[in-house]
Amino acid sequence: MSDMVERVARTIYESHNFVESWDSLKDVWRPAWLEQAHAAIAAMRDPTEEMLEAPDDGDTNPRMRRYIWRAMIDEALR
Repeated sequence: MSDMVERVARTIYESHNFVESWDSLKDVWRPAWLEQAHAAIAAMRDPTEEMLEAPDDGDTNPRMRRYIWRAMIDEALR
């Protein structure tokens, strides 16, 4: 799993305000949180139209922005 998947998993876990910290979480429980993080990131793979229009720099067309966005999400999921 990538650093981003673990970062998102940690954030999801910590948002539940459990007493046990992520660092002290037993290895048997981590895969479930990593799966949730992977699914959350994968759900963002297809950007919304608003996301594609947001960086309107006049140089990059929406098709290229979509390609760049997907490449970044794919890298996060590796």
